[in-house]
Amino acid sequence: MQFRPYQRSEVPLAISYQGVDEGDRMSRNKDKHEGASGRQYRIMSDAERASGRRGGWATLEVTGGVRALAPQLFQLTHLTELYLNDNSLQRIPPDINQLSNLHTLDVSNNKLRSLPVEMGDLIQLRELHLNNNYLRVLPYELGKLFHLQLLGLQGNPLSKEMLSIYNDSNGTAKLLTYMLDNLQAKASIAAYTPSTRERAAASRTKCLAWCGGASGCLGRTLPRLSGARPRAIRCR
Repeated sequence: MQFRPYQRSEVPLAISYQGVDEGDRMSRNKDKHEGASGRQYRIMSDAERASGRRGGWATLEVTGGVRALAPQLFQLTHLTELYLNDNSLQRIPPDINQLSNLHTLDVSNNKLRSLPVEMGDLIQLRELHLNNNYLRVLPYELGKLFHLQLLGLQGNPLSKEMLSIYNDSNGTAKLLTYMLDNLQAKASIAAYTPSTRERAAASRTKCLAWCGGASGCLGRTLPRLSGARPRAIRCR
């Protein structure tokens, strides 16, 4: 994948992963072009590039039936808008959280069945478009997107509970609150879940209490329960 410098003053950059030669698909007599979505962008002239002028573009559009995202994409941490819609993506890598300046992310019309929890780290997001995928659940981490104003979920087989909240008045804000509440409850449960070592220590304490101390446990026989065969025990 090749990136060319584009001017910040223009609307987005469109990059095709199809490998089509730029000279074949773009007129050399024009410097303005239209992407698959209708968004316009402007390509720097050879003279501008030769002079060392930097584009500083902040918007990127990826088109061409893309099935996987190149790791280099997540190095573009200056991006504020990323359009990945109308491709064939089946997953979004966890590295998406490196694009921490994103205000708009569009992954509509793909083949996504799940989203990475790291998407909840994109706390600058104002718009998140997830329409027309195969999403049955959403990560509760999306509840951390406090600046989100627009959430597109149409065309996904989500649970009736989530869809009911989403379709309600002020549904986006209510759904974010619902997910944040569940995220906090999940964290609370995890905080109070005993570790394997703690469970083993508690089990040994109960064992010692029943048999009267470590010395009394050697060779003791467990009481018969439900016809179970008695067996000797040793507290560990």
